[in-house]
Order: sequence, then structure tokens, then C-alpha cells
Amino acid sequence: PHSNNFTEEKISETLRPREVELLSLIKELARTGMELSMSAVFSEVKERIGCGYSVFFKTVNRLEEAGMIRTEMVRGRGRKRVIVVK
Repeated sequence: PHSNNFTEEKISETLRPREVELLSLIKELARTGMELSMSAVFSEVKERIGCGYSVFFKTVNRLEEAGMIRTEMVRGRGRKRVIVVK
């Protein structure tokens, strides 16, 4: 049967270095219990990964396409996209 549990080796074969780094940072933030909205995560990681919002946005999309995370739209005062760690 197919499993979604990726080994570190498989992840590094599939993802680019920035994607691996961002995934690690997202998991680190998730362990703190912080809400993982796109803007909150970006403000926490932008200095560490050294990129602007558009590169961050594309990297999150690639992580989602690779099945490493998923995102959900949440309604509040407007809409926001929240990252969910698998």
C-alpha cells in the first residue's frame, strides 16, 4: 500500500533546498502552537530564508503540490489561507 510517510532522503530528492528549509521551519512553528496563517508564517521565516512574499508563496504552493503540507481558506475578517502540517 502507498504511504504518505516520506523519508528524509525521499524529501531531499523531491524538493529544492529552499523548500526543504521552509518545510522544516513550518514544522518548527507548528510545534509552538502558533496559527500558521500565510502572513504570520512569512513574517517569522522571511529573514531566515531570505526571500520576498512571492517566492515564499510559490514555495508554499510547491510544498502543497508535493503533498508535504496542505492549506485551507479560513473565514474571519476577510479570508486567510492557513498552512496545515501533515
